[in-house]
Amino acid sequence: KASDEIRCIGRLVKNYVMKEGYNYRDISVMTGDLGDNAAIWKHIMDQMDIPCFIDINEPLWHNPMVELVSMVIDMFEMDFSFDSVFSFLKTGFIDINGHDIYLLENYALQYGVKGMEWWSKPFKGGVKGLATVNSVRKKFMDAIDELIPVFSAKENSTREYVQCIYHFFVKLQLGKKLWEQAQSFEQEEEYRKARVYEKAYEKLLMVLDKTIDIIGDEIISRSTLKDVLNTGLSDMN
Repeated sequence: KASDEIRCIGRLVKNYVMKEGYNYRDISVMTGDLGDNAAIWKHIMDQMDIPCFIDINEPLWHNPMVELVSMVIDMFEMDFSFDSVFSFLKTGFIDINGHDIYLLENYALQYGVKGMEWWSKPFKGGVKGLATVNSVRKKFMDAIDELIPVFSAKENSTREYVQCIYHFFVKLQLGKKLWEQAQSFEQEEEYRKARVYEKAYEKLLMVLDKTIDIIGDEIISRSTLKDVLNTGLSDMN
């Protein structure tokens, strides 16, 4: 019975830690395809107070960084609609704090801000804190300034799109931010999430490189680019 075998392994692990001086992180259990037993492993390890990370590949698009790729493209596809802009800002990868995003969001709702042309100019009106709102608007537009000339075009070369995305990630120090988040999950004993965040940036860069190698300078649309990247990411193990 699977549960009995798992408990037996759990007792062995506890013995190594309690009597032999090992740390939990020093111990790995190799097994075949877990299938539906992954949930059983997790449940029993929790019962036995054994922290564990079950290394099952998950679709990379569940990672916020991958969502960011789609959000960047959607923002231009939707011409900076309210939803597309604030979905992007609330990812946490842009260095704008939550309170400032809240102020910007309130202004955008009050005045119906939409369209890149509107976002590109200083806001006007008699609202309290307008100077702060404009400062946040400028910080947002400065963060994406190198995306605008490339992604404003509905079609462009694959190489132009991909290199632009790559430089944007570097500018935002996304690799560093993902690593820091992974360390935070590690401290919280969220080991599965920690491993996903540790691997996400490297895997995404591999997909970007592969996309250039395969498609190169072919002219494609923004929506096609989104489909290509999502397909590449879903195929990564």
